[in-house]
Amino acid sequence: MYGDEAEKPVGTGGVGGRGVALPLVLIALAQIGIMLLLDALMAPGWRRSLLAAGLTAGACAPFLAARRRRRRRLEEEAAAHRGFCETVLESAVDLVTVIDARGLILAMSPSLKDVLGFEPEELAGSSAFALVHPDDLAAAREALARVIAEPGRTHTSTLRVRHKNGQWKLVESSARALPGCAGPGAVVAHSHDVTESARSQAEARLLGSIARVVLENEGPKAALARILAIICEETGWVLGEVWAPGAGGAALELREVWTVEQGSLDAYISRSRDFTFAPGVGLPGRVWRDGRPAWIPDVTKDANFPRAAIALEAGLKAAVGVPVPGEGQDAMVLCFYIREPRAAEDERLVDVISTAAAQLGGFLRRMALEGEMRKLAAAIEAASEMVVVTDPQGSIQYANPAFCSVTGYTRQEIIGRNPRVLKSGRHDKAFYERLWNSVLAGRAWNGRVTNRKKDGTLYDCDLRVFPVPEPSGGLRSLMALARDVTAESRLEGQLRQAQRMESLGLLAGGVAHDFNNLLTIIMGNNALLLDGLKDLPALRGFARQVKKTVERGAGLSRQLLVFSRKQFVFLKPLDLNAAASDAAELLRRLLGDDIAVSLDLAADLWPVRADAGQLSQVLVNLAVNARDAMPGGGTLAIATRNETIGDGLPLPPGDYVRLAVSDTGAGMDEATRSRIFEPFFTTKGPGKGTGLGLSIVYGIVAQSGGHVSAESSPGGGTTFRILLPRSTAAPAPDAAEPAATAGPSVNGGAVLVVEDNADLRLLVETALQAKGCHVLVAGGGSEAQDVFFANEREVRYLLTDLMLPDTSGVKLANSLLRAKPELKVVFMSGYADVGGEPLPAGAGLLAKPFSPDELLESLRRA
Repeated sequence: MYGDEAEKPVGTGGVGGRGVALPLVLIALAQIGIMLLLDALMAPGWRRSLLAAGLTAGACAPFLAARRRRRRRLEEEAAAHRGFCETVLESAVDLVTVIDARGLILAMSPSLKDVLGFEPEELAGSSAFALVHPDDLAAAREALARVIAEPGRTHTSTLRVRHKNGQWKLVESSARALPGCAGPGAVVAHSHDVTESARSQAEARLLGSIARVVLENEGPKAALARILAIICEETGWVLGEVWAPGAGGAALELREVWTVEQGSLDAYISRSRDFTFAPGVGLPGRVWRDGRPAWIPDVTKDANFPRAAIALEAGLKAAVGVPVPGEGQDAMVLCFYIREPRAAEDERLVDVISTAAAQLGGFLRRMALEGEMRKLAAAIEAASEMVVVTDPQGSIQYANPAFCSVTGYTRQEIIGRNPRVLKSGRHDKAFYERLWNSVLAGRAWNGRVTNRKKDGTLYDCDLRVFPVPEPSGGLRSLMALARDVTAESRLEGQLRQAQRMESLGLLAGGVAHDFNNLLTIIMGNNALLLDGLKDLPALRGFARQVKKTVERGAGLSRQLLVFSRKQFVFLKPLDLNAAASDAAELLRRLLGDDIAVSLDLAADLWPVRADAGQLSQVLVNLAVNARDAMPGGGTLAIATRNETIGDGLPLPPGDYVRLAVSDTGAGMDEATRSRIFEPFFTTKGPGKGTGLGLSIVYGIVAQSGGHVSAESSPGGGTTFRILLPRSTAAPAPDAAEPAATAGPSVNGGAVLVVEDNADLRLLVETALQAKGCHVLVAGGGSEAQDVFFANEREVRYLLTDLMLPDTSGVKLANSLLRAKPELKVVFMSGYADVGGEPLPAGAGLLAKPFSPDELLESLRRA
């Protein structure tokens, strides 16, 4: 308003100045001319003076009148200029203020009312500092001093100034000193309200800062603390809290807190941690229940603020709470507090904080989702199942470590390739077409697939392939989940094999049982023939040949029972050298001419306690295993030694007999050797082995109280070492042909024979009667009971088959023993399976086939 031009004296410049100076010069020149004329005429002094004055007045009058007219015009222009300035001042939008060096208000523009709500006359003569915020007062005084100290220079400052309604406005002022115009040290200031602009900028900074926190992707705890700090610092709240559902989600607990006044609010914060808020209780509970912001003008006077007492102690007043969008355990509430009460809700502030809370909620949801994704990714990475993701064309985009471990491909090798590299050739084109048609139609495909590893090895897997659709439709990718079931497939095959073996075993056992019945009939009748052919040596020789044939048939039956695992086990002292020698002849025929069998038997070998039949089976199984390891021929060596062992083996220290069976075959590596005694484990091709032979060897040796181990190396052959406990009893000599027994062989009483096979029943009856026994017979359990109770006092022996058509021999015996405890019982059976029923105490067991003498001997021992 006031510039340098205004400070120049009026009439010293411009066109107006030059117009006044020229007449004055002319007047002066006229005066000089008149004076010179008077001096020349030599007139008296008084006449000269009067004449000079008249001449001068006459000459100056026109000029003085012009000057008065010019002055009036200038005054009129100045008045018009002042009116114009006053009009400009009154119409100014910005606040124009003139103050002196002490800060007293000299003048203010009428826009004062629009900016601060006051009329100019209300503040005239008062101190401008009375309107400044206490926190900005020092800065305001410093700014005034700086303006006065540098006249002619404009200074800008931003201060909080009190509005007439008590609110604080942020005002930006440009001030300049006006020396000599409105008083010494006077200052004029142009000010405008920047509250809204500053607030918008603060809001933008707040939301931008929160956005940066979100983008920086810090952990939830650190992000919550930073966001609380940002909101408090930008909006002026002194304390911020985060309330979140606790365990079970029934109430809110204080999760995070931040304050601009470190230390002064520690007691309030500490005691707040003891509070929990159910829905609707307190400020956090109210916001949590309603899902919308809540404003409290003064928490110390709010009936639904349980912390009112401690808030009063801390000096907290107004509060606002806003919800953080979320679901269930993710829902939270932000609460903020200041030290002065605020009756009117600041809707804009609430909107800004709510926007910040919404950003926070989105961030937390994203963090939770990313956390779940990380967990899912970690689970997929750690999963034992294979996971593969392809694009819609089948190009592999992801494969987890399990896939790489099973297939042998690294990720670098498999990414970008098509799963067809895994094809094994076991499935036809139609198989894969069905798979692809299913997933491309939006359906999952399930099935078992045989695939090929990188090294060419085949493996079986249960495969599930399903499409992953785009949100807008179409196919995004394909995901395959596969589980290596090679071992399971092998076990399933082994189970099927075992079931077949079990079926064959049952068949073999049944055949052996019936075969033993036939052999018993033949053997018994042949024994009767031998007794009747004492005087006919030629015919007796034929009968002896029949006996040998029956014994070989009995051996065949025992082999069938071994296969069905229903053979009788008779542990008795045994000469291992004799057993090995007997087995050598059989092994030579079994192995063929290209495999030599050698024996290295210790001369002073200790006896062992074992079953001769089972031991023979051990040698046969080991020999067959050796033969398969020597397809081009070789040597099978059998050696025996005495050995005393100490600690270090899974056997008690003591004396043992070692049986070693060695071959010169291909040998085994350590991985194979460690598994050779596992049931169904075999290195032979399909159809060439069941994997049971060595497991049976292991079981027989363990059943005999011994231990078996193997030593082998690739190309170095294999040696099986068997340790069997030393027997303290000597082996019994081979039994000679029993002599005919004359007369009764049992101590009186009748023998009740129960057998469903009529021919066998007749044979037993005839054989016992030939020995002088009184015999009663029955074909089944029910008939046997009738015969027994009809002849109870007379019956002393019960000779019954284990398997009867209407009951078992054990049940029959137990029934009769209850009636007559002193009854002697002997069971007959074609195999060792007694149906899981324990035999009565003291009962004998007679294995079929048997001779009449063996039958009679079993009754004697009963």
